[in-house]
Amino acid sequence: IIQGVGVEYKNHSYTVYMKEVIPVRSDMGIDYEFKYYEGESSDLEKAIERVQDKTKKKLFYNKVKFLVTDIENSDYIKEVLKIKPRNVYHPSGDIKEHLKKTNS
Repeated sequence: IIQGVGVEYKNHSYTVYMKEVIPVRSDMGIDYEFKYYEGESSDLEKAIERVQDKTKKKLFYNKVKFLVTDIENSDYIKEVLKIKPRNVYHPSGDIKEHLKKTNS
């Protein structure tokens, strides 16, 4: 399950980051671990495909809680991924680092 998506646009290229949440059973109940994926291309859809290619799992985007991007028109990203995040962040700093720090 993908919890968050980051999209960065630099030098005519999209870099897509995905934050996967992995529930892990522990003595205290359920803990969560995170795994990060990254893909790059001059085309947003191809960058997303490259992320998918890095895992053997099917990535599910219907539970995406947040989008982190430096692109003003985030509707384009939401449309391509078919996501409806609760929150959209436009940080001035590093997209990947912001994605790692954000939980909702």
